Amino acid sequence: MSNKWQKEKLVPNDYTPSEETIIIYQRLYPELRDSPHFLFDYGFMLYRAGQYDLSIEILHESSEIFGNPIVYNVLGDAYKAKWELKLAENCYIHASEIVPNLLYPRFLLMQLYLDDGRRDKAVAIAREIVDFKVKVESDFAEYIKEQARNLLYSFEQ
Repeated sequence: MSNKWQKEKLVPNDYTPSEETIIIYQRLYPELRDSPHFLFDYGFMLYRAGQYDLSIEILHESSEIFGNPIVYNVLGDAYKAKWELKLAENCYIHASEIVPNLLYPRFLLMQLYLDDGRRDKAVAIAREIVDFKVKVESDFAEYIKEQARNLLYSFEQ
């Protein structure tokens, strides 16, 4: 059964899980609970299914053995979905500290501050993003910078 998970990942690229997929992951969990990639996929899938509490639990397990900032981004998203904003903020900050040259955790933090009405903090992060020296240019990095510029422009009006 674990080979099926590794080969097919069981979840489509858009990570919209079916009930059947959730049941398969639940069955695989005891066997694969030491696999950081399985735990991340399972936690992300639960997040996408709206099962935030269990998602947070599984993503914390993943974070103990997998220090990837993506885990903390999704963990932050799950906390944000539950409106536990301080915990979400801590996750996004931690993700940006793990790999300081990534823009995405800062972008998530900027969005969190906007959603929470913390304009000054959102603007400060937007300025960081705009001034950030990207190591590898990409369309996604440019999109994030453009969003930050738009935020700054909208608050200047």
